[in-house]
Amino acid sequence: MTVLRTDYGRPPDEDPGADPLGELAQLVATTWLRLAAWGVGASLRTSGRLARAAADPDAAGELYADLARGVRAYAREFLGIVELDDRVRELTLLAGSTLRRPGERRPALELRAHGAELLRRAADVEQGDDAETHPAYPRILTELAPDEARILRLLAIAGPQPVVDIRAANLIGRGSQLIARGLNMLGAQAGLGRRDRVPVYVDNLVRLGLAVLSDQPLGGPALYQVLEAQPEVLGPLKATPRSRTVHRSLRLTALGRDFCDVCLPLDGADQ
Repeated sequence: MTVLRTDYGRPPDEDPGADPLGELAQLVATTWLRLAAWGVGASLRTSGRLARAAADPDAAGELYADLARGVRAYAREFLGIVELDDRVRELTLLAGSTLRRPGERRPALELRAHGAELLRRAADVEQGDDAETHPAYPRILTELAPDEARILRLLAIAGPQPVVDIRAANLIGRGSQLIARGLNMLGAQAGLGRRDRVPVYVDNLVRLGLAVLSDQPLGGPALYQVLEAQPEVLGPLKATPRSRTVHRSLRLTALGRDFCDVCLPLDGADQ
């Protein structure tokens, strides 16, 4: 007997932006059609439920369950459908996440089920983790401004950049008062189009976990002399008595370094 193979696994080069709802509905429809061709079709109302499955992951899961109860053993033996349960479970989780609005709370049971699935996949010694990139990278790319990508490329190619704070010593007692925070030359060094938005850009890179404002200075004081000669630094220094600069640095995190290696073209200064 000729065995009809059906591979519902995701090919390695599949588009990561594919619609999980569409794929889930297509998976159920394809399974139903193949089973019908072998004389094991579902009831007449199944075709009407396919339309609802395209927009509702729960309906798609229920439809699959109804079909699978009567023909699972048959399909596994004669159609070669050996990964159907795992694929439907994975697609249902993905589809459920796409139907929710950003910030909408998810039920605790669903979150726990998703976490359990991750742990199951991590414990699968045969499957392993074939992902070449971190799953957060596509989302991070949508939350970056073009100028922020230039800052990341500068940090990846040239390394950490000098940053200074300006503080003024208190007249009475110890301590100091912050006059200016995070002054730098990123606008000129990275060729940014909106240099006035550098503080916002840096805050966003830190929020995404790609960069960190470190209290660790870079080498000796000579690296900060050009920065301290800029009008943005000289102005507050001259206008504020007992003021001084505090040397800091902007650095890529481990996540930021990997993100730049994977997502940004780092060869060619004209890009």
